Parts: sequence; C-alpha cells; structure tokens
Amino acid sequence: MPVIRSLDDLLAVADPAWPSLRREIGRAGNLVDVIPPAPTAAADLHRLQVTVRSTLGAVIYESGGLLIDHGWVRLLGSGDDRLGRSLVSWNLICGLAVPGDSMLLVGDDAVGGLFAVNIGRFAGPPGEIHYFAPDSLSWDSLGLGYSDFVAFLLNGDLAEFYGNARWDGWQAEVAAMAGHQAMSIYPPLWAKTSETGERSRRPVPLQELVGLTGALETRP
Repeated sequence: MPVIRSLDDLLAVADPAWPSLRREIGRAGNLVDVIPPAPTAAADLHRLQVTVRSTLGAVIYESGGLLIDHGWVRLLGSGDDRLGRSLVSWNLICGLAVPGDSMLLVGDDAVGGLFAVNIGRFAGPPGEIHYFAPDSLSWDSLGLGYSDFVAFLLNGDLAEFYGNARWDGWQAEVAAMAGHQAMSIYPPLWAKTSETGERSRRPVPLQELVGLTGALETRP
C-alpha cells in the first residue's frame, strides 16, 4: 500500500520548480496568462501526491492554471472562475480517479483536444504526454514528459502544431470563450471537407465535446 505523504513533506523541498518556471514564463515566446492559485491548491497538491519540486506540483500549487496563446491552450492548475475547474476536479468530472488512474488529464485546447500524462493507459513510457487530436480522433504520444511539454507550450510553434485547426480571427473568438468551453465545429475537423474557417462554430461545454468525440473511450 503506497505511503501517503503529508503536505509538509510535499512542500519541504530544497529546489522548488516555480521560481525557474516563473522566469521561463516571463520570457516565453507565446502569450501566457498565469491564473492565481485557488484556496484549494494545497488540498489538490496533497491529493495528487506530487512535490513542488516537480513542474506539475508547481503548476498546481502556485497557479490556478496557465492560459497560453490567447487562451487556445489551457494548462490546468488549482482552478478559478475563468477555467471553471481545476486539474483534480476535471479528472473527477471525466470519471478518472485521482491519483492512480490510467492517465491524468493536465490540459486541453480551444477545439476539444486533450493532453494527458500516461499512467499505463497507453503504450510507451509512463509520464509521457499524449494528445487526443480532434482532427483524427486518436491519441498520439508527443514524446515529451510534463516539464518538456510545458516548455513547448511556452516557446514552441503552436501555429505549426495546430495547422489547419485554426481560422482567421480565432484569437478574439477564443479569448471571449469561457475556460470550460471548446469550439464545436461542423463539419467536424476529422471530416476534411473544407477549410476550418468555412465551417460553423459555436462554443459548447468541453465536457459535452469530450463525450461526442469519445476521447476517453478511445485507445491507441
């Protein structure tokens, strides 16, 4: 039976990750909005049983989450009203045990893509980030651990990563959308029938979109 570490043990580290991560955020190539941590941050950290030496622990304990590139990517932390959920609550809403399930949802994007840490659900190394792509309805490994994934979000070429999933004027539409929503696009992105900008779009609850795509039932 695993030993449950106290909150003091999770916080008592010599080299917490947040100071260096905050510096990286300050010089990030992509626009980053750091949400202040929620009052539940300590409880969430304790539930996850990760220390603040880890990047994941730092994001949970020191932030409500990160809104990246005009809010196109939402990296989950302890939550706030803009996100409408925390990392812990979102996993529970999606029916995943925290901790100890086969994957841990750590972020998502404006078109319903999901980012998850592999804890045995997928082939490949534990701890690797997998992405559920709405244009293929499949999970794919990014070949990155959580820390490298965050570094990619801060400075990577997100325009290239998302390719044709974006449309002219997406910045204003996404910035106006609630953090618990995603764009329902019709025809859907996996139906490669037209340019994304020519399809109809409307914001819907992300949970609804996850159910429609079957992301949590899909395996590689």
